Amino acid sequence: MVSKANYGNRAALVAFGVMVGLAGSARAAMLPPNVKTETIGGATVLATSAGKALYIFDKDQAGSGKSACQGVCANYWPPLLAPAGFTASGSWSVINRGGAKQLAYHGKPLYSFAADQPGTDSGNGFKGLWHVATPGLKPVAAKKSAGW
Repeated sequence: MVSKANYGNRAALVAFGVMVGLAGSARAAMLPPNVKTETIGGATVLATSAGKALYIFDKDQAGSGKSACQGVCANYWPPLLAPAGFTASGSWSVINRGGAKQLAYHGKPLYSFAADQPGTDSGNGFKGLWHVATPGLKPVAAKKSAGW
């Protein structure tokens, strides 16, 4: 026989589990399908679905709808393209790159760094202009000097 106290505890645990599950689902729904969070160097950062850190560029103006990284720059810092059928919402938007659609977070276009491997953020602090993208765009100190 289940006592009322036990039943109440079980019901609370089930409700808690449902809330945690829903919170996890809501959090996952807020990210585009090709973006996830990853812990790199002790910091939670935005990453590609393959685990490569994502970056923002200081020369990009938030909300301008434009990327300042074009041509050769984009060879080293490939833009993160929006998945087919992606609809901008919340903190996520899309900018046009001559027909290709690049994802932007809080209005800042996102890029990966060609020299990175999954789980690394070696582009963080590059020339003092490139910074790893984090949830809410909170700064993460670069491990290398800004002039490397």
